[in-house]
Amino acid sequence: NGGYMKSQFTKKRLKKFLSYYRPYRNIFVMDMFFAALSAIATLLFPLLSGYITGQVLSEWTGQTEKRLILAGIGLLVLLIIRVTSNVIYAYFGHAMGAKMEADMRACIQSALLNLRYEQTESLKKFAYKSQKAC
Repeated sequence: NGGYMKSQFTKKRLKKFLSYYRPYRNIFVMDMFFAALSAIATLLFPLLSGYITGQVLSEWTGQTEKRLILAGIGLLVLLIIRVTSNVIYAYFGHAMGAKMEADMRACIQSALLNLRYEQTESLKKFAYKSQKAC
């Protein structure tokens, strides 16, 4: 039954870790939205490029120039979406991570400051108490 205890311990730790996301859930949702938007733009870029080479440039008609310009504008829009999304999710994602790390450090520091002198003799006791407190 050691596996069951280990899985419970892992679930408890995972639940505690995920609790640090709670104050930043709006930033997290925005971050995931822009990451997905960037991925979609990245996937559409070669499809549009393939359309240009396979459809637009294969037959030169009176509409080819117009279709080529529109497809070029589409590529530019996809590039702008991708770059903007990357900047937004990189900035806010890293800022959120730094804030979460600061919260975790504050929790551990608080647990350390609340320990009695006798309890600090054993590093094992401290590790247990800090995990329990945070």
